Amino acid sequence: MNLDEGRVMVPFWTIETARGNGLFGPPVANQDLLLLTLAWLLASLPWVLGDHFIPYDSVGEFYPQSRFVVDSIRHGDWPWWNPYQYSGLPVLGDPQNMLFTLHTLVGTLLGPGYTLQAFDLVTLVHPFIGGLAIYAIGSSRGVPRVWLLSAALVFMLGGVATSRLQHVPQIIAYGLLPVLLWLLLMLESKPAIGRAMLLGLSGAIWAANANQVVFLGGLLLAVFAVLTVARSENRLRLAAMYGVAASVSLALLAPVYSAIIEIIALSTRSDFTLTDSAHPSFSPIVFASLFFPALFGNLNGKIWSVTDITQDFLYIGIIPISLYLLAFFSCMRWRTTAVLTWLTLLLFFVLFSLGVKTPLYPFLFNHIPGFDFFRRPVDAAYLLNLLFALGLLVIGRETARSTALPCGDTGHQLSASSRHLLFAIALSIPLLAFVLGAAAQSKDALPVLLENYGWLVVRVGLFAILLWWIKKQLTSPNRSFWILIVAGIFFAVDLGAAGRYSGLFSQRYSKIALARAYQHTQPPESNSLDAWLQSNTAPWARVEIIGGGESMGHSSVARWYNTQGYNPIQLRRYAEQIGSFVTFNEPRTFVDGSEGPLDQRFDVLGLRYVAFMTKWAQASEKDPSPASEQARRYRDELASGGARKLFSDDRYEVWERPGASRWLAVSDSASIDGLESAPCEVEEFCNTRLTIKCRSPVETTLVIGEVYAPGWFACVNGTPTPIEPFADLFRAVTLPAGPSTISMTYHPVPFLRHFGCSNGLFIARPDLPLSGE
Repeated sequence: MNLDEGRVMVPFWTIETARGNGLFGPPVANQDLLLLTLAWLLASLPWVLGDHFIPYDSVGEFYPQSRFVVDSIRHGDWPWWNPYQYSGLPVLGDPQNMLFTLHTLVGTLLGPGYTLQAFDLVTLVHPFIGGLAIYAIGSSRGVPRVWLLSAALVFMLGGVATSRLQHVPQIIAYGLLPVLLWLLLMLESKPAIGRAMLLGLSGAIWAANANQVVFLGGLLLAVFAVLTVARSENRLRLAAMYGVAASVSLALLAPVYSAIIEIIALSTRSDFTLTDSAHPSFSPIVFASLFFPALFGNLNGKIWSVTDITQDFLYIGIIPISLYLLAFFSCMRWRTTAVLTWLTLLLFFVLFSLGVKTPLYPFLFNHIPGFDFFRRPVDAAYLLNLLFALGLLVIGRETARSTALPCGDTGHQLSASSRHLLFAIALSIPLLAFVLGAAAQSKDALPVLLENYGWLVVRVGLFAILLWWIKKQLTSPNRSFWILIVAGIFFAVDLGAAGRYSGLFSQRYSKIALARAYQHTQPPESNSLDAWLQSNTAPWARVEIIGGGESMGHSSVARWYNTQGYNPIQLRRYAEQIGSFVTFNEPRTFVDGSEGPLDQRFDVLGLRYVAFMTKWAQASEKDPSPASEQARRYRDELASGGARKLFSDDRYEVWERPGASRWLAVSDSASIDGLESAPCEVEEFCNTRLTIKCRSPVETTLVIGEVYAPGWFACVNGTPTPIEPFADLFRAVTLPAGPSTISMTYHPVPFLRHFGCSNGLFIARPDLPLSGE
């Protein structure tokens, strides 16, 4: 098959690639960059055009968290503490803090233009960057263009890069991991101090949002580092440069990780057991989604996913699957170091993703430090998708090294191993159909499965037409680029139709009111819930939102003070004393031994309002869910205690709790019953700083209805004064007789805290407070 004039006859799957050190060297690399960009844009069109948004955690947790960080920076306030969720949460100590990300840089530059669409586009850019790094790795190693471009597109669009975009910190780590791998290989080629420091700096930025993808990706990078040292001619120097890179990363990460370790130990996340990993463990049938993109109902029909609909999706496209099948029937060498290493890593992460269903994960969880920090074995899917991309590079390179055509095309009989493999595949097809049919039937999802069978036939038919067209084009010279363009469009549309153009992974703004509100950053309408809460809430007049999107992270965007929220990091004291819930779908229950909605702890917390989603407040027959039933009981108990409804619209009704706020109180005992109103007023309230003026006739204890946490320090009249927990939850300081100024500041890094006061403020260098809002 003649590809271009003057070229030898070679099969199209081994089209020569241009060898170079980067993307912008030879002209073919420029063509490929254009092709990859067009394919990424085509597959991301609904988000680029602003018609769709990334749903679930992206809009409910991570966009609000990012907006809080960006808005705080633009207002000149440190974003280390978020007072708008769960009555106050540490941010730097949150492993998914969204602080040191491209989102923060872009948001700060865009200012009022930092909408949900801008946030989503920045999220989508990360797999694109990673795909370019995959291309850079393969381009300099002689990987044929078909395999090279397929590898880049698998990483950009396949599997988790379509279904798990909602998990933004993991997508960031996933997207930047190939960049680190590329920098590691560049350091191997030239072990220089500058390259080592660049790798270390990049590694620190990558690992600043600590999650399981970072943990597993770090293990993968360590394996590559060991392999490169083992094959290097200058092992000692290369190992030393890796040591420099690791030292730079650890030095830069020390402040962040020390804060994370401190907060995790005090949170509800420190109590993971192996049982918590049972549900987020893949079942073997999930791997059938490699062939059926809508297997579990993500496009339409009944949802019957094993773990979660966004997790049980591994589809990488019909083109790369075909390339892998082609390789299985070729005469390439399978026992090379590169291929065996890839297969070993692939097997490891497949077994890891199965979680408690194999002995591997329980052993690692129980015996190897670090694995018990996380609870979702299915997060190995990020590494699997990376390995699917790297596998195309490895196998593609082996096909380039072999001059043989696939065995069946040489006129000879298939090898014995190929015949055995073909026989195994022939047997597995009806067996797979039987297993899938039984699983779908058990969940009344057989129509969904049958529809998937139909769409598989359509995909295979369209792919056959594409191959027929390619075969015709190969008879003409200078057609290779256009062949790849058309194949790239097919690839993009295949993945786009699998979950990016419609379905549960990509939803329309028109369907979700909260997402529509994030299409702009203008002040809310005067008659809206946001406007009412902004006017009426304060730290001493908080609100609790029961149900609906506003109960999640929205308070961090709208900047009103919520006693609940949406964050997996919840301080244990708060959860035990007040109760921390995701009231979007969880019943808001009350802790044992409390007086329910009228408990005095809520008075100290400053909880004045409770907002109930209107449809939950209606008759039970309209919504009999446990969360809605509990919401009605909560509302009725407040009403019977004297609560008044102050605001209502078509989505929420707001009730004022009876009683007075005790957010600032004095006490001579450790009992909440003995609290009296404090002779104080708030002079300043910022994220990380609180200033209170008092005039007390006697020395007493000042109780402040703010969450007690390490890192908060007080200065009373210029003298360092310890903050003690009151009722195991609130902050308390000794208040002297006479006029006093109490200044509290928050410093999240444990080893950067230094005691001392100047001008009434606690000093902790180099973490000097910024000016307030």
